[in-house]
Amino acid sequence: MVQTFAGSLPSFAFSIEPTVEKLIFQLLMIVGALQGVFFTLPSLLIPMHTFVLSHCGPRMAMCSLAFFIIIVGHLWGTLLTLPALVGVKFGKIQVNKVASFSQLKKDLPQIGVNLFISLVIGGFHMAFLVPENIMHDITADFPNSQTVLFQSLVFFLATEAHFYYSHRLLHENKYLYAKIHKLHHTWPAPVALVATFAHPIEHIVGNLGSVGVGPMICGSHPMVGLAWMLLAQVHTYSVHSGYWADDMGMHDLHHEIFNANYGTTGLFDLLHGTYRTKTMRDLAGLRRSSPTCQDEKSK
Repeated sequence: MVQTFAGSLPSFAFSIEPTVEKLIFQLLMIVGALQGVFFTLPSLLIPMHTFVLSHCGPRMAMCSLAFFIIIVGHLWGTLLTLPALVGVKFGKIQVNKVASFSQLKKDLPQIGVNLFISLVIGGFHMAFLVPENIMHDITADFPNSQTVLFQSLVFFLATEAHFYYSHRLLHENKYLYAKIHKLHHTWPAPVALVATFAHPIEHIVGNLGSVGVGPMICGSHPMVGLAWMLLAQVHTYSVHSGYWADDMGMHDLHHEIFNANYGTTGLFDLLHGTYRTKTMRDLAGLRRSSPTCQDEKSK
């Protein structure tokens, strides 16, 4: 049984469910989504690349693609933050915890710093680490669907391994937790935008590193890397939103109880015995035991 913060949750809120079907579902989602985004994204990015290439040169053309994907991802995070700030209860996981803009406002500068870091690293990679022929013609060496399928499996495993072990290290090493990771956990009931509210070292190594490791291993075409970056941002902001998402509430529970669910999908948590989830029975019990529900019963 996982240890929790003192008095944070009743003991029955920790369940270990069979997760094979959930992992298969997530894997199929990742493979299908990457295929779909990869073969759809060029219709938007190729005209953008052509325009910037003709006016500003190949390096800026490649930078513009990374900038676009990163900004779109952050806009998605902003959109997903709004329901929590206005108090939407439908689909919310920690139903008795409410976020406010005043809470978020004080953390926006650090979120902005990490956005800048993402733009710099993403832009640098696209401008200086992409082959010259692709810089001039983004469709050059375009991979086929079989290659994208194989690479999506590699991305799945590489991202999960990198994030699980780096994230767990930040928790189990007291120095690293106090100096680096504690900042992110000042939100026990997160909203989407705080997905990137983290120490810059954690953002670079844990967040950006886990997204980039798969494409680096595979030597992926930049269009595949951009599609993966977009999907990773959609996933990350979604699981920090405070509402049910593709991880079945796994990461939200990590913020709530601290020392379980270190990975992104549950695969390595299942292998290492750190997987926990809330069942519908648990949620019903939480509602019955909450002060709000007790007050309503007494009326």
